[in-house]
Amino acid sequence: MRRGKTNQLYLTLLLPAFLLFAGGCSKKDVLPTQYIWIEAGNLHSMALRSDGSLFVWGKNDFGQVGNGTTTDYSLGKLIGADYSKVAAGNSYSLAVKKDGTLYAWGYNYQGELGDGTIINQVFPLLITSDFASVAAGNGHSLGLKTDGTLWTWGYNIYGQLGDGTKVSSKVPKLIGGGFTNIAAGSNYSLAIKSDGSLLAWGLNNAGQLGDGTTIDRSSPVVIGTGYSAVSASGLFTLALKTDGTLVAWGANDLGQVGDGSGISKNLPTIIGSGFSTIAAGYTHSLALKTDGSLWTWGNNNRGQLGDGTTVNKSAPVLIGTGYIYIAAGDGHSLAVKANGTIWSWGYNAFGQLGLGTSIDQHTPQQATN
Repeated sequence: MRRGKTNQLYLTLLLPAFLLFAGGCSKKDVLPTQYIWIEAGNLHSMALRSDGSLFVWGKNDFGQVGNGTTTDYSLGKLIGADYSKVAAGNSYSLAVKKDGTLYAWGYNYQGELGDGTIINQVFPLLITSDFASVAAGNGHSLGLKTDGTLWTWGYNIYGQLGDGTKVSSKVPKLIGGGFTNIAAGSNYSLAIKSDGSLLAWGLNNAGQLGDGTTIDRSSPVVIGTGYSAVSASGLFTLALKTDGTLVAWGANDLGQVGDGSGISKNLPTIIGSGFSTIAAGYTHSLALKTDGSLWTWGNNNRGQLGDGTTVNKSAPVLIGTGYIYIAAGDGHSLAVKANGTIWSWGYNAFGQLGLGTSIDQHTPQQATN
C-alpha cells in the first residue's frame, strides 16, 4: 500500500560519470561541499556530498529522515558520513557506506528495511555488508553486491522480489549474478546485466514490465538488449540504450511515457536520442541530454515539471541547461547543477524541496543547504 500523497518515485541508481562532461567539471574540481548524488522518495529527499556526508529532509512520519525523530524538516538534516550510494523509497531510506555496509531506516511494515523485522526505524540500522548500490520502491528493495549478485527483500504479493514466489521476505534473498544496474518501481523491478540485457518482473497491470503483455511475473523476464540504465517509480519505466536513445513504456494516462500519445504501452517505445541520465517519478519524468539540458514531461499538477505551469505535458519540454544529475519523487523534482548546487521544484507540503518553506514551486529554486 502507498502512504502519503498518491504520486511516488522511484528512482534509478547510476554511477555519476556525467560529472565529467557538464560545465567542464572533473574529479579534481569537486569540493567537499558539492552535492554529487540526490534521491527523491515519495515525500522526502536525500542528498550526498562529495565528502560522503548525507543530508535528508521532508516528510518524516515514519523516521525516513533518519535523525531519531518523526518531525518533518524543510531543510536538510545531517545523518552521517562516509556514504557512497543512497536510495529513497516510499517512506523509507537505504544507504551504502564506502566500506560496502548497507543501512536502512524508516517505514518497515513490509520488511523493506531488510533487518528481519517489521519494526520502523528512526535511525540508520546496519543490515549487512558488501553492497555496491541499492534501489528502494513501494514496499520492496533491491541491492547489488560488489560481486554483481542481485538481492531483493520486502513485499512480494506481485512477484516483485523475482524469486519465483509471491512470498514476502524480511531479509535479503539472492536472485542471481552478473547485474550492473537496478530499479524498483511500484511493486515491480528491473535490472540490467553486464551484457546489456534488461530484465523485469513483478506487477504488470499497465505494461510496465515491457514484455508485450499485462501479465505479472514472479521471475525475471528478458525485455531486450543494449541497455545501460533504467528508472522506475509508479507504473511506467524509463530506460537508456547504450547509444543514448531514450525508451519508455507502461502507464501513460498523464503523459509520463513521453511519446505524445497519452496511450499506455506494453513494449519499449522510442522517445528521443542524445540522452545521458533518466529519473522516473510516480507520474512524471525527467531526463538529461549529454549537453546538460533538462527535459521533463507527464503529470504537472503540483508544478513538478518545472516549466512554470501546472499543465500536464505528454512530450518532453526543455526546462534549462547546466544540470548533471536528477531525481523525481511523488510530486517533486530535484536536480544538481555543474557547480554542485541542488535545485528543486514541485510539491512541497512537507518541506521535501529543502527550501525552508512548505510552498509549492513551479520553477527550479536553489535549495538552502
